Amino acid sequence: MLITKLIDEGVVERLRKLGIADWDSSKAEVTAYREKLLDAQSWQCAYCRRPIHRDELGFRELDHVLPKSQSPAKAKNFDLNKARSNLRKDRRHTQGFAEFTYIPENLVIACKRCNSHKGAYDGLADRTLKPVAYPSKSDDFEWINLHFDIPSDYLEVLPGFIYTPVAGSEKAKAVIHACGLDKSEELKARALDQIVFSNASLATSMLEAVFNREKFSDHDIAVKLDEKYGGIGVDTLESCVATARDAASCMEKLGAALIDIAERISRAAPVSRQAPIPGELRATFAT
Repeated sequence: MLITKLIDEGVVERLRKLGIADWDSSKAEVTAYREKLLDAQSWQCAYCRRPIHRDELGFRELDHVLPKSQSPAKAKNFDLNKARSNLRKDRRHTQGFAEFTYIPENLVIACKRCNSHKGAYDGLADRTLKPVAYPSKSDDFEWINLHFDIPSDYLEVLPGFIYTPVAGSEKAKAVIHACGLDKSEELKARALDQIVFSNASLATSMLEAVFNREKFSDHDIAVKLDEKYGGIGVDTLESCVATARDAASCMEKLGAALIDIAERISRAAPVSRQAPIPGELRATFAT
């Protein structure tokens, strides 16, 4: 279901009545809408679909689908021809849409990573003419707008948060490109976010990150743990991660040794006394 239909109409209209004005995220109307929007989006980012772990700035941000301000901001850097171009490479040049600042359909909840990557990306489908009224249908947008689109119709999220367009969807390609969802280092960073914020305890988060096949650095793990838990300090956490990694290395060596011992005994024993190596042992310790 489209998210607009999941939000109380009174909350939506109170936001709309703010009209054309400078953006102020502290307004009561904005706060009320943001809270309802977060629930309507099932606490998921509008773009990458990853969980929003906290209702706090830095974890969730209100994104203007069509940018509210001109970009680049300085006149000497602004190129109107690029701002009117429909080429993807030119879409960070935009005239801005201050008149749509408080239009409910122009606001979605995004995670900090997606919002930072998107920046001033202009997702209007046809930028050759600036619209007088806010666009009212899916085809008016070059990319996914939750108020008019169901994301799964365009963007498939595979296990491990691998992103692929459904039937070559251009809307999905635009989101993947603008939000950095096609960059390995960005996906690695998001994977660490997921590990740390989806686990209930610091110890579990740390151990899962250390054992993960992505091979996160001790420093990156410590920074992310400090972001979630705070009050401990990155240096202390980094030292703890290093200790955990040493212990993990010892466990892997022990596991490999046990498997080797079992295989050697199995080969040496008479056929009548041979037994298979326990699958659980292999799954636990094999590297």
